Amino acid sequence: AEPSDALAYAVWAAAGEEFGLSLREVVILPPGSLPKTASGKVQRGLIRDRHARGGLQASLHWKAPVRPR
Repeated sequence: AEPSDALAYAVWAAAGEEFGLSLREVVILPPGSLPKTASGKVQRGLIRDRHARGGLQASLHWKAPVRPR
């Protein structure tokens, strides 16, 4: 496995263990690349839209394994 896969899996596992979250994806962006408002707040809606269109320049984009039902 790639080191980046190990990092993504560790984030995925920690989110589940620590917060009870079931993440579908882990996306890691370069430092300073999140769009912010003039007051410094992260523009979550814009980030969500860019991600949906494939417009984020991710350093790492990992999708969780799909479990059969």
